[in-house]
Amino acid sequence: MKSIIKSSLEVKNSVASTPRTSDPESIVSITTEIVQTTARRVEVIGVPGARKTTMLCDRSRHLVDEGVSQKNILILGFANTTADTLRERLRQHRLPDIRVSTCHAFASQLVRENLAALGRSVAPKIVSEQKMQELLRQAIQKTREEGVRRMENGTLKTKNALTWLDQMNTEHEIGALMALHQFQQASKRKLQDLVNDPKFATRAPCVRVLRRIFRHCEMAKRDSGNVDYGDMLQIAIEALESGDVAMHAYEHLLIDEFQDCSPHQVRLICALAQRIRNIMVVGDTWQAVYGFAGAHHTPLGDVLQGVKQLRLTKSYRLTRQ
Repeated sequence: MKSIIKSSLEVKNSVASTPRTSDPESIVSITTEIVQTTARRVEVIGVPGARKTTMLCDRSRHLVDEGVSQKNILILGFANTTADTLRERLRQHRLPDIRVSTCHAFASQLVRENLAALGRSVAPKIVSEQKMQELLRQAIQKTREEGVRRMENGTLKTKNALTWLDQMNTEHEIGALMALHQFQQASKRKLQDLVNDPKFATRAPCVRVLRRIFRHCEMAKRDSGNVDYGDMLQIAIEALESGDVAMHAYEHLLIDEFQDCSPHQVRLICALAQRIRNIMVVGDTWQAVYGFAGAHHTPLGDVLQGVKQLRLTKSYRLTRQ
């Protein structure tokens, strides 16, 4: 892993950027360069409406025409809708055997296919949203009981936390807590930093209580044998980094909507880079729509060495650029 991770001092020197241009011949040249590039690691940044999905399909077609087996190409995206769109486009390109998946679904299947190597007899069970809400309610109740005991023995001097906990057991507040918890897990940001964000400000006075709630919730989830999607990604990442799992020998990894990848998903890509020689990620930093899920654009050149950055600057959706 260390051999592929970059230091911050190396980032600026390793990225070759293509200048912005609106000249039609230059646009065709740039698109052709992207589709036909032989660079091992490439990040493509496109403006909105730049037909990035079409470019990925054209790239896949080019690779197959050059002799790469469809089964040796892996395409990952963030959302199921993105994966569905890509599969349909690839079928139209007569490329039905290219594997298309979301990062979470890929991680889940990788774990399920390597249970013995991971020392597991059964596959981890993904916790449902309803179950997660139940665990949060139980964690709130347990935290409140702890607060009452502390009030009784004099170690808790104020009732503010208990009053706040009494207000939390509503469907709306449970949903808000679950969103905050999932965001923190995906983004790996400190809880104190998140509650200062305007969208989480209503929970700002009770950071220490929040930590207790989330700790109890995680313990209960683990004790019940359940995992969430973030946990599944972590299991897959650790398995890939340790080298303990078997995986198909893909030659090319293509990532769609890279700007929507969370820190966990970026780590998954880095782990896959140890096994897959050629990587191309495609995204638009202005279209990050999954910030609520902890996504934050991380340039590929920040985490992998030898990245070439190219740009799609022509929009087919907008009349003015």
